Amino acid sequence: MPEKFIKVLCALLVCIVYFAPATALDPATSFLITGETFDSASAALDDCIITVENINTDESWIAKTIETSNYYQFLISSANVSSGDTLRIIAKHMLEDGYTTPQNYTYCINITTVEIIQDDIDMGGISGLDLTLNHFCINYYPDYPYFTQEAWNYSGAAVMKMWTEFKQEGPYIQDELQIMGLSNNTGGSDPYCIDPHGMADTLNHLLPSNHFSVGVHENTTEGLEHALHRICWWQYLGPGSLLAYGNPSPEGYYEFWMGIRGIHTDMNPHDGTYSAPYGYDVYGFWVNDPNALSAGCIGENSYKTAQEWTQNYYKPTYDPRIPEWDDKYITVLEPPEDDANINIVPAKPRFDDAVEPVKIDQVLSDDSAIDNVQFDVKVSAFAKNKHRAFAQDTDRAIVEVIAKNDVLNLIEAAKTGVNEELVPYDAQFAQVFTKTRPGRPMFVSGTNGDYCIVPFNVQLKHEIEPVQKPVRFDKQRTLVVVLIDAQDGHFKEASWVNKPMKYLPVSKKEALKLVFEKIELNTINDKPVIKLVQSLSPYYPDWKITIGDRVFYVSQEGIVTPDKPAPPDGLVIKDIK
Repeated sequence: MPEKFIKVLCALLVCIVYFAPATALDPATSFLITGETFDSASAALDDCIITVENINTDESWIAKTIETSNYYQFLISSANVSSGDTLRIIAKHMLEDGYTTPQNYTYCINITTVEIIQDDIDMGGISGLDLTLNHFCINYYPDYPYFTQEAWNYSGAAVMKMWTEFKQEGPYIQDELQIMGLSNNTGGSDPYCIDPHGMADTLNHLLPSNHFSVGVHENTTEGLEHALHRICWWQYLGPGSLLAYGNPSPEGYYEFWMGIRGIHTDMNPHDGTYSAPYGYDVYGFWVNDPNALSAGCIGENSYKTAQEWTQNYYKPTYDPRIPEWDDKYITVLEPPEDDANINIVPAKPRFDDAVEPVKIDQVLSDDSAIDNVQFDVKVSAFAKNKHRAFAQDTDRAIVEVIAKNDVLNLIEAAKTGVNEELVPYDAQFAQVFTKTRPGRPMFVSGTNGDYCIVPFNVQLKHEIEPVQKPVRFDKQRTLVVVLIDAQDGHFKEASWVNKPMKYLPVSKKEALKLVFEKIELNTINDKPVIKLVQSLSPYYPDWKITIGDRVFYVSQEGIVTPDKPAPPDGLVIKDIK
């Protein structure tokens, strides 16, 4: 049977299946899109899932090509599309189990946007719109488990627990893994946290079919590229384990391990290894971070662009005790069989003018009762009574906020960023994100550049029962948090949860109440000035509260640091964590 006839027959079958329940469309008002799908080597790729979304109307249509054909088509009404509309077409193909493509976790994708013009409407559609699936992902969700570390120095143990249970070994408790890891540490190394050698040797003992080794890479562009290649190359065997922040403490503790749950590149890192020049683009990583406030919190599960990962998380290790590791990039993986040229894909700027916060005199809203904070924050009766006496003054503060025009730009940058760079590549995130509506962005003074937090919330219905009749009210809770660069609006990263949570855990009003416990309210002569400053986790910035010549920092765990003197006017206040 001729190939062309087969394609036409396949197209008719798709149309019949897709539109059978509906009234037949008038051919004069039909809008038809046709084309074929190919892999990155330009070979025909059958059985792709094709989605078309009208960005202007939020309408979408999904169809599946026939298993034995790479031909696709969509037949919709011209009432669903107009000149000037933008269509986003996403083609996705789940790869079969292979040597470097673990089944159920590996897929390739193409994203194409089309601006519809009047000629397309007049011609009844677009033909020959071929799609090359040139994005490659391995994402071990949901089978790679998440565990919060059970002590400040247990991030290595938590990551090893993720690994062993993913490989169906154990289960081991974190205390056991911590003891094993420390016993395998390099002599003279960190006495409190699992170091790279302790991580590798313990996993080799518990998972003898795998082979982990410590990779050491120079603090150069080439060294960083080689480390990233090593991460991506071995992802097919399972998630990687990496150190974050470069051991920032003065003692060089290996305090911050993270699990690399997935990779996003433009091709399989193993493709083309025998034909020079060999290289590929790296877009980002899915990350499990055990150093979260608690299980189920924003921050534990995230996607970070490659630019964000290398600029703010994956740093050269600080450890003067072990000279061969000091100021080097560390990996705990097998070495790749072939070198490659790695390109870290830069994030796309989304506005021209930087966001500059403004200061306003504001009555602080009671975001939620202090008793509802996720941790045990108690305000003494004495402090509450004093607060009532000064309520008129202490409910007001000078607050750093984002101007209205910038709010709209930030929300648009966040929505566009995740819709282009995450939604098409992560079905689980897309399912969560579609339930949300944007909240008010927050400006954060960052340690490596300022950024903005854009929460995406859901409305929860609550009911209270007074004597007469129930009263219903809405309460916002957060499912998704997107971080946007304040300078040019590029998408940095996103984190999401399955169950809505209060975010931020400590509101500015609650933070001020906690500070008032530390001082005599009747000595306050100046209005408090409140702003957000970055802590270790960008998702949980500290509240910085300046009252006269005193400065306080309130963490999202409700901890108030000792007051510090403010510098004279004209000097920049250093954000002390």
